[in-house]
Amino acid sequence: MTTRLPHAGENAFFEKFRSLAQRFYASKLSEMTITQVYFEMISAGFKYGFVFPSHLMLHAKAITTAEALAFTLAPEIKAEQLTKEAVRKEFAKRASDLRRLAFRIGQVVPELLLTGEVLPNWARDTYESSANSEFAVLALSDFMSVIARSEVVNDPSALPRMLLSPYAREVLAEYHDEIGVEVILDETWKRYKEIEPDIPILSQLGPTMNLRLAGATLAMYEAILSAGHSSDEALSMFKSISWRVYDKMGDLPMMVARALTSDPHGRMKLATQIFRKFPFSSPDYQMVDVPSEKNVVGFDVLKCPVAEFFKSHGKEDLCYATWCKLDFPLAEKWGGNLERTTTIAQGDDRCNFRWKTPPQGNALGESDEVNETHMSMGQDGARLSRRLS
Repeated sequence: MTTRLPHAGENAFFEKFRSLAQRFYASKLSEMTITQVYFEMISAGFKYGFVFPSHLMLHAKAITTAEALAFTLAPEIKAEQLTKEAVRKEFAKRASDLRRLAFRIGQVVPELLLTGEVLPNWARDTYESSANSEFAVLALSDFMSVIARSEVVNDPSALPRMLLSPYAREVLAEYHDEIGVEVILDETWKRYKEIEPDIPILSQLGPTMNLRLAGATLAMYEAILSAGHSSDEALSMFKSISWRVYDKMGDLPMMVARALTSDPHGRMKLATQIFRKFPFSSPDYQMVDVPSEKNVVGFDVLKCPVAEFFKSHGKEDLCYATWCKLDFPLAEKWGGNLERTTTIAQGDDRCNFRWKTPPQGNALGESDEVNETHMSMGQDGARLSRRLS
Protein backbone atom coordinates (compact mmCIF):
# COMPACT_ATOMS: atom_id res chain seq x y z
CA MET A 1 0.00 0.00 0.00
CA THR A 2 2.96 2.31 0.47
CA THR A 3 5.31 4.34 -1.70
CA ARG A 4 8.87 3.27 -1.01
CA LEU A 5 11.44 6.07 -0.62
CA PRO A 6 15.08 5.62 -1.74
CA HIS A 7 16.39 5.30 1.82
CA ALA A 8 13.70 2.81 2.93
CA GLY A 9 14.70 0.16 5.47
CA GLU A 10 12.51 -2.84 4.66
CA ASN A 11 13.83 -5.25 7.29
CA ALA A 12 13.36 -2.78 10.15
CA PHE A 13 9.87 -1.88 8.89
CA PHE A 14 8.91 -5.56 8.64
CA GLU A 15 10.09 -6.26 12.20
CA LYS A 16 7.98 -3.34 13.44
CA PHE A 17 4.97 -4.68 11.53
CA ARG A 18 5.41 -8.16 12.99
CA SER A 19 5.79 -6.81 16.52
CA LEU A 20 2.62 -4.72 16.19
CA ALA A 21 0.65 -7.63 14.78
CA GLN A 22 1.72 -9.96 17.57
CA ARG A 23 0.78 -7.41 20.24
CA PHE A 24 -2.54 -6.62 18.60
CA TYR A 25 -3.78 -10.19 18.21
CA ALA A 26 -2.69 -11.10 21.73
CA SER A 27 -4.45 -8.12 23.33
CA LYS A 28 -7.98 -7.33 24.43
CA LEU A 29 -9.69 -4.36 22.82
CA SER A 30 -9.33 -2.47 26.09
CA GLU A 31 -5.54 -2.90 25.90
CA MET A 32 -4.80 -2.14 22.25
CA THR A 33 -7.03 -1.03 19.39
CA ILE A 34 -6.58 -1.27 15.65
CA THR A 35 -6.62 2.53 15.56
CA GLN A 36 -3.46 2.52 17.64
CA VAL A 37 -1.95 0.00 15.24
CA TYR A 38 -2.82 2.22 12.25
CA PHE A 39 -1.14 5.27 13.70
CA GLU A 40 1.91 3.35 14.87
CA MET A 41 2.26 1.82 11.40
CA ILE A 42 2.04 5.21 9.71
CA SER A 43 4.60 6.60 12.15
CA ALA A 44 6.91 3.63 11.52
CA GLY A 45 6.52 4.15 7.78
CA PHE A 46 7.67 7.76 8.18
CA LYS A 47 10.65 6.57 10.22
CA TYR A 48 11.72 3.77 7.87
CA GLY A 49 10.93 5.37 4.49
CA PHE A 50 7.47 4.09 3.52
CA VAL A 51 4.72 6.64 2.76
CA PHE A 52 1.14 5.50 3.31
CA PRO A 53 -1.72 6.74 1.08
CA SER A 54 -3.78 9.59 2.50
CA HIS A 55 -7.07 7.68 2.28
CA LEU A 56 -5.81 5.35 5.01
CA MET A 57 -6.42 8.17 7.49
CA LEU A 58 -10.11 8.17 6.53
CA HIS A 59 -10.17 4.43 7.01
CA ALA A 60 -8.61 4.85 10.46
CA LYS A 61 -11.29 7.41 11.34
CA ALA A 62 -14.07 4.99 10.39
CA ILE A 63 -12.45 2.19 12.38
CA THR A 64 -12.12 4.53 15.38
CA THR A 65 -15.89 5.12 15.38
CA ALA A 66 -16.61 1.38 15.19
CA GLU A 67 -14.09 0.58 17.91
CA ALA A 68 -15.53 3.20 20.23
CA LEU A 69 -18.86 1.37 20.10
CA ALA A 70 -17.20 -2.03 20.59
CA PHE A 71 -15.17 -0.67 23.49
CA THR A 72 -18.39 0.37 25.24
CA LEU A 73 -20.24 -2.91 24.62
CA ALA A 74 -17.48 -5.53 24.87
CA PRO A 75 -14.11 -4.17 26.04
CA GLU A 76 -12.78 -7.67 26.87
CA ILE A 77 -13.22 -9.09 23.38
CA LYS A 78 -10.19 -9.94 21.24
CA ALA A 79 -9.87 -8.97 17.60
CA GLU A 80 -9.08 -12.58 16.65
CA GLN A 81 -12.52 -13.66 17.90
CA LEU A 82 -14.21 -10.97 15.85
CA THR A 83 -12.29 -11.47 12.64
CA LYS A 84 -11.67 -15.22 12.34
CA GLU A 85 -14.92 -16.08 10.54
CA ALA A 86 -14.70 -13.02 8.28
CA VAL A 87 -11.12 -13.92 7.34
CA ARG A 88 -12.20 -17.49 6.57
CA LYS A 89 -14.98 -16.34 4.26
CA GLU A 90 -12.74 -13.81 2.49
CA PHE A 91 -10.01 -16.42 2.13
CA ALA A 92 -12.41 -18.88 0.50
CA LYS A 93 -13.81 -16.23 -1.84
CA ARG A 94 -10.41 -15.03 -3.06
CA ALA A 95 -8.93 -18.53 -3.30
CA SER A 96 -11.76 -19.66 -5.56
CA ASP A 97 -11.57 -16.61 -7.88
CA LEU A 98 -9.51 -18.26 -10.61
CA ARG A 99 -9.79 -15.28 -12.96
CA ARG A 100 -8.17 -13.05 -10.36
CA LEU A 101 -5.36 -15.57 -9.91
CA ALA A 102 -4.86 -15.95 -13.66
CA PHE A 103 -4.66 -12.16 -13.99
CA ARG A 104 -1.92 -12.01 -11.35
CA ILE A 105 0.13 -14.64 -13.18
CA GLY A 106 0.61 -12.30 -16.12
CA GLN A 107 1.97 -9.64 -13.79
CA VAL A 108 3.99 -11.66 -11.29
CA VAL A 109 5.46 -14.72 -12.97
CA PRO A 110 7.41 -13.16 -15.90
CA GLU A 111 9.25 -10.70 -13.64
CA LEU A 112 9.89 -13.42 -11.07
CA LEU A 113 11.36 -15.81 -13.63
CA LEU A 114 13.38 -13.28 -15.61
CA THR A 115 14.68 -10.96 -12.89
CA GLY A 116 14.06 -12.74 -9.59
CA GLU A 117 11.85 -9.82 -8.50
CA VAL A 118 8.23 -8.78 -8.87
CA LEU A 119 6.72 -5.45 -9.81
CA PRO A 120 5.68 -3.25 -6.88
CA ASN A 121 1.93 -2.87 -6.39
CA TRP A 122 1.81 0.67 -7.78
CA ALA A 123 3.30 -0.52 -11.08
CA ARG A 124 0.73 -3.25 -11.67
CA ASP A 125 -2.54 -2.94 -13.53
CA THR A 126 -5.69 -2.93 -11.44
CA TYR A 127 -7.59 -6.19 -11.56
CA GLU A 128 -11.16 -5.95 -12.83
CA SER A 129 -13.54 -8.74 -11.83
CA SER A 130 -14.88 -8.85 -15.37
CA ALA A 131 -11.48 -9.74 -16.81
CA ASN A 132 -11.72 -12.66 -19.21
CA SER A 133 -9.45 -15.67 -18.79
CA GLU A 134 -9.47 -19.05 -20.49
CA PHE A 135 -7.20 -20.62 -17.91
CA ALA A 136 -8.23 -22.01 -14.53
CA VAL A 137 -4.86 -21.74 -12.85
CA LEU A 138 -3.23 -21.20 -9.48
CA ALA A 139 -0.91 -18.19 -9.38
CA LEU A 140 2.19 -18.92 -7.37
CA SER A 141 2.29 -15.68 -5.38
CA ASP A 142 -1.42 -15.66 -4.57
CA PHE A 143 -1.34 -19.38 -3.84
CA MET A 144 1.44 -18.86 -1.29
CA SER A 145 -0.62 -16.23 0.50
CA VAL A 146 -3.69 -18.47 0.36
CA ILE A 147 -1.84 -21.22 2.19
CA ALA A 148 -0.42 -18.76 4.69
CA ARG A 149 -3.93 -17.49 5.43
CA SER A 150 -5.20 -21.06 5.88
CA GLU A 151 -2.67 -21.39 8.71
CA VAL A 152 -3.73 -18.06 10.21
CA VAL A 153 -7.34 -19.15 10.55
CA ASN A 154 -6.10 -22.15 12.54
CA ASP A 155 -7.99 -24.77 10.56
CA PRO A 156 -5.65 -27.50 9.25
CA SER A 157 -8.40 -28.93 7.04
CA ALA A 158 -9.04 -25.59 5.27
CA LEU A 159 -6.66 -26.13 2.36
CA PRO A 160 -7.38 -29.81 1.52
CA ARG A 161 -11.09 -29.18 2.05
CA MET A 162 -11.00 -26.22 -0.36
CA LEU A 163 -9.11 -28.18 -3.02
CA LEU A 164 -10.88 -31.54 -2.80
CA SER A 165 -14.49 -30.93 -1.75
CA PRO A 166 -15.83 -29.33 -4.98
CA TYR A 167 -14.43 -32.12 -7.15
CA ALA A 168 -15.40 -34.81 -4.66
CA ARG A 169 -19.00 -33.64 -4.87
CA GLU A 170 -18.92 -33.98 -8.66
CA VAL A 171 -17.63 -37.55 -8.56
CA LEU A 172 -19.60 -38.77 -5.53
CA ALA A 173 -22.83 -37.40 -7.03
CA GLU A 174 -22.56 -40.13 -9.69
CA TYR A 175 -23.02 -42.74 -6.93
CA HIS A 176 -24.95 -41.03 -4.12
CA ASP A 177 -27.74 -38.56 -3.57
CA GLU A 178 -26.98 -35.17 -2.04
CA ILE A 179 -27.38 -36.40 1.53
CA GLY A 180 -25.10 -39.39 0.87
CA VAL A 181 -22.43 -37.13 -0.60
CA GLU A 182 -22.47 -34.85 2.44
CA VAL A 183 -22.28 -37.83 4.80
CA ILE A 184 -19.11 -39.04 3.05
CA LEU A 185 -17.56 -35.56 3.12
CA ASP A 186 -18.40 -35.07 6.80
CA GLU A 187 -16.82 -38.42 7.58
CA THR A 188 -13.77 -37.48 5.48
CA TRP A 189 -12.99 -34.30 7.42
CA LYS A 190 -13.78 -35.95 10.74
CA ARG A 191 -11.24 -38.67 9.92
CA TYR A 192 -8.77 -36.09 8.58
CA LYS A 193 -8.74 -34.25 11.90
CA GLU A 194 -7.69 -37.52 13.54
CA ILE A 195 -4.88 -38.05 11.01
CA GLU A 196 -3.65 -34.45 10.78
CA PRO A 197 -1.78 -34.24 14.14
CA ASP A 198 0.59 -36.94 12.88
CA ILE A 199 1.37 -35.09 9.63
CA PRO A 200 4.78 -33.42 10.00
CA ILE A 201 5.51 -29.82 9.05
CA LEU A 202 8.36 -30.03 6.57
CA SER A 203 10.97 -27.41 5.76
CA GLN A 204 9.18 -26.28 2.59
CA LEU A 205 5.61 -25.13 2.06
CA GLY A 206 4.87 -27.21 -1.04
CA PRO A 207 5.80 -30.62 0.42
CA THR A 208 3.88 -29.78 3.60
CA MET A 209 0.83 -29.01 1.46
CA ASN A 210 1.28 -32.31 -0.37
CA LEU A 211 1.39 -34.22 2.91
CA ARG A 212 -1.88 -32.64 4.01
CA LEU A 213 -3.45 -33.62 0.72
CA ALA A 214 -2.10 -37.14 1.24
CA GLY A 215 -3.77 -37.20 4.65
CA ALA A 216 -7.01 -36.06 3.04
CA THR A 217 -6.59 -38.80 0.39
CA LEU A 218 -6.41 -41.46 3.12
CA ALA A 219 -9.35 -39.94 5.01
CA MET A 220 -11.59 -39.74 1.92
CA TYR A 221 -10.64 -43.24 0.77
CA GLU A 222 -11.65 -44.66 4.16
CA ALA A 223 -14.88 -42.61 4.15
CA ILE A 224 -15.80 -43.98 0.71
CA LEU A 225 -15.12 -47.53 1.90
CA SER A 226 -17.31 -46.98 4.95
CA ALA A 227 -20.13 -45.92 2.61
CA GLY A 228 -20.22 -49.48 1.23
CA HIS A 229 -17.94 -49.26 -1.81
CA SER A 230 -15.37 -51.89 -2.71
CA SER A 231 -11.66 -51.08 -2.63
CA ASP A 232 -11.52 -50.98 -6.45
CA GLU A 233 -14.50 -48.60 -6.59
CA ALA A 234 -13.01 -46.34 -3.92
CA LEU A 235 -9.65 -46.19 -5.74
CA SER A 236 -11.34 -45.40 -9.05
CA MET A 237 -13.49 -42.67 -7.49
CA PHE A 238 -10.63 -40.98 -5.72
CA LYS A 239 -8.41 -41.18 -8.79
CA SER A 240 -11.07 -39.17 -10.63
CA ILE A 241 -11.21 -36.64 -7.79
CA SER A 242 -7.44 -36.23 -7.48
CA TRP A 243 -6.96 -35.83 -11.22
CA ARG A 244 -9.35 -32.87 -11.24
CA VAL A 245 -7.13 -31.16 -8.65
CA TYR A 246 -3.85 -32.12 -10.34
CA ASP A 247 -5.19 -31.03 -13.72
CA LYS A 248 -5.59 -27.47 -12.40
CA MET A 249 -2.21 -27.52 -10.66
CA GLY A 250 -0.59 -28.51 -13.94
CA ASP A 251 -1.97 -25.48 -15.78
CA LEU A 252 0.40 -22.90 -14.28
CA PRO A 253 3.75 -24.57 -15.13
CA MET A 254 2.78 -25.13 -18.75
CA MET A 255 1.21 -21.67 -19.05
CA VAL A 256 4.53 -20.13 -18.01
CA ALA A 257 6.49 -22.49 -20.27
CA ARG A 258 4.30 -21.58 -23.26
CA ALA A 259 5.02 -17.90 -22.65
CA LEU A 260 8.77 -18.47 -22.81
CA THR A 261 9.28 -20.99 -25.64
CA SER A 262 7.49 -22.66 -28.54
CA ASP A 263 9.80 -25.69 -28.51
CA PRO A 264 7.90 -28.73 -27.15
CA HIS A 265 10.99 -30.14 -25.42
CA GLY A 266 11.81 -26.74 -23.93
CA ARG A 267 8.27 -26.42 -22.62
CA MET A 268 8.37 -29.84 -21.00
CA LYS A 269 11.71 -29.06 -19.38
CA LEU A 270 10.50 -25.72 -18.01
CA ALA A 271 7.18 -27.12 -16.78
CA THR A 272 8.85 -29.96 -14.88
CA GLN A 273 11.43 -27.55 -13.43
CA ILE A 274 8.66 -25.30 -12.11
CA PHE A 275 6.91 -28.27 -10.52
CA ARG A 276 10.22 -29.23 -8.90
CA LYS A 277 10.39 -25.76 -7.37
CA PHE A 278 6.80 -25.92 -6.11
CA PRO A 279 5.17 -28.00 -4.75
CA PHE A 280 7.76 -30.81 -5.14
CA SER A 281 10.63 -28.79 -3.72
CA SER A 282 13.91 -29.85 -2.14
CA PRO A 283 15.23 -30.78 0.34
CA ASP A 284 12.01 -32.55 1.36
CA TYR A 285 11.89 -34.11 -2.10
CA GLN A 286 15.23 -35.33 -3.42
CA MET A 287 15.62 -35.44 -7.21
CA VAL A 288 18.62 -35.89 -9.47
CA ASP A 289 18.85 -35.21 -13.20
CA VAL A 290 19.95 -38.12 -15.36
CA PRO A 291 21.50 -38.06 -18.85
CA SER A 292 18.74 -38.59 -21.38
CA GLU A 293 18.33 -38.86 -25.12
CA LYS A 294 17.16 -35.94 -27.19
CA ASN A 295 13.55 -34.87 -26.56
CA VAL A 296 13.54 -36.54 -23.13
CA VAL A 297 13.55 -34.77 -19.76
CA GLY A 298 14.92 -37.32 -17.33
CA PHE A 299 15.29 -37.27 -13.56
CA ASP A 300 14.99 -39.70 -10.64
CA VAL A 301 13.13 -39.05 -7.39
CA LEU A 302 15.16 -40.51 -4.52
CA LYS A 303 12.95 -39.29 -1.67
CA CYS A 304 9.18 -38.72 -1.67
CA PRO A 305 7.47 -37.60 1.58
CA VAL A 306 4.05 -38.62 0.24
CA ALA A 307 5.18 -42.20 -0.46
CA GLU A 308 6.71 -42.32 3.02
CA PHE A 309 3.43 -41.08 4.54
CA PHE A 310 1.36 -43.78 2.84
CA LYS A 311 3.95 -46.43 3.72
CA SER A 312 3.74 -45.44 7.40
CA HIS A 313 -0.02 -46.13 7.24
CA GLY A 314 0.35 -49.38 5.32
CA LYS A 315 -1.34 -47.88 2.24
CA GLU A 316 1.34 -48.11 -0.44
CA ASP A 317 -1.24 -49.41 -2.94
CA LEU A 318 -3.39 -46.32 -2.36
CA CYS A 319 -0.41 -44.08 -3.12
CA TYR A 320 0.42 -45.98 -6.31
CA ALA A 321 -3.18 -46.15 -7.58
CA THR A 322 -3.87 -42.44 -7.02
CA TRP A 323 -0.87 -40.12 -6.61
CA CYS A 324 1.68 -42.10 -8.65
CA LYS A 325 -0.57 -42.39 -11.70
CA LEU A 326 -1.43 -38.69 -11.99
CA ASP A 327 1.72 -37.79 -13.90
CA PHE A 328 0.83 -39.94 -16.91
CA PRO A 329 -2.25 -37.93 -18.00
CA LEU A 330 -0.39 -34.74 -17.01
CA ALA A 331 2.38 -35.59 -19.50
CA GLU A 332 -0.25 -36.00 -22.24
CA LYS A 333 -1.83 -32.70 -21.24
CA TRP A 334 1.59 -31.10 -21.59
CA GLY A 335 1.98 -32.47 -25.13
CA GLY A 336 4.11 -35.58 -24.54
CA ASN A 337 4.13 -38.85 -22.67
CA LEU A 338 5.72 -40.25 -19.53
CA GLU A 339 7.68 -43.45 -19.05
CA ARG A 340 8.29 -44.67 -15.50
CA THR A 341 9.26 -48.20 -14.56
CA THR A 342 10.13 -47.87 -10.87
CA THR A 343 8.28 -46.22 -7.98
CA ILE A 344 9.15 -45.72 -4.32
CA ALA A 345 5.52 -46.51 -3.42
CA GLN A 346 6.01 -50.07 -4.71
CA GLY A 347 9.26 -50.65 -2.86
CA ASP A 348 11.81 -49.39 -5.39
CA ASP A 349 14.61 -47.10 -4.28
CA ARG A 350 13.56 -44.39 -6.74
CA CYS A 351 10.90 -43.16 -9.14
CA ASN A 352 12.45 -42.82 -12.60
CA PHE A 353 10.72 -40.11 -14.62
CA ARG A 354 11.29 -39.86 -18.38
CA TRP A 355 9.13 -37.11 -19.89
CA LYS A 356 9.14 -37.51 -23.69
CA THR A 357 8.12 -34.99 -26.32
CA PRO A 358 7.92 -35.28 -30.12
CA PRO A 359 10.63 -33.52 -32.14
CA GLN A 360 10.11 -29.84 -32.95
CA GLY A 361 8.12 -29.40 -36.14
CA ASN A 362 6.05 -32.53 -35.54
CA ALA A 363 2.37 -31.59 -35.49
CA LEU A 364 2.00 -33.42 -32.20
CA GLY A 365 4.34 -30.92 -30.60
CA GLU A 366 1.66 -28.31 -30.86
CA SER A 367 -1.05 -30.46 -29.28
CA ASP A 368 -0.82 -28.54 -26.04
CA GLU A 369 -2.05 -25.49 -27.96
CA VAL A 370 -4.57 -27.11 -30.28
CA ASN A 371 -6.98 -29.66 -28.88
CA GLU A 372 -9.10 -30.21 -31.95
CA THR A 373 -9.10 -29.10 -35.56
CA HIS A 374 -12.11 -29.10 -37.80
CA MET A 375 -11.69 -29.57 -41.54
CA SER A 376 -14.48 -28.61 -43.91
CA MET A 377 -15.38 -31.31 -46.41
CA GLY A 378 -17.62 -31.04 -49.49
CA GLN A 379 -20.63 -28.98 -50.55
CA ASP A 380 -22.82 -30.25 -47.73
CA GLY A 381 -20.54 -28.72 -45.10
CA ALA A 382 -19.83 -32.04 -43.43
CA ARG A 383 -16.98 -31.67 -40.97
CA LEU A 384 -14.35 -34.14 -39.91
CA SER A 385 -12.94 -33.78 -36.39
CA ARG A 386 -9.37 -34.93 -36.06
CA ARG A 387 -8.10 -35.10 -32.50
CA LEU A 388 -4.46 -34.34 -31.82
CA SER A 389 -2.97 -35.90 -28.72
